[in-house]
Amino acid sequence: MNVLPKSAWFNSFPSARTDEQNHELVLALNEIYKKYGLLSDTINLDFTAIPYFGEESSLENNWNGKYGRSLRSFQALLVQDSKTKYITYADATIRRENQDYLILEVLEIYQRIDHHIGYFVFDSKFTT
Repeated sequence: MNVLPKSAWFNSFPSARTDEQNHELVLALNEIYKKYGLLSDTINLDFTAIPYFGEESSLENNWNGKYGRSLRSFQALLVQDSKTKYITYADATIRRENQDYLILEVLEIYQRIDHHIGYFVFDSKFTT
């Protein structure tokens, strides 16, 4: 590749994996982390805005602390184990209308791998 793809390419490129396949991948990854003792009882949850500086976009404006203002961006959820600092879950397809319910999805993952979580660390804007 001698040039970067145009921004329209990213908007029109179909996803190669379904949401269910991604969910199964996250479960399998966390099973491996658990098998090797890489999961502690405390996880950190946070939203982060990944700025988008392309032409046209259907993305929402999200607050970005680095720039000190709202920007057209991807809203991403990152879940990190507090001891190992491994990312145990990530999703960059977050919309405002469903972000309050993501904690339930994270809980389901830890429940399915049968791992006890003692503490969830997140700020007050994470869920209602």
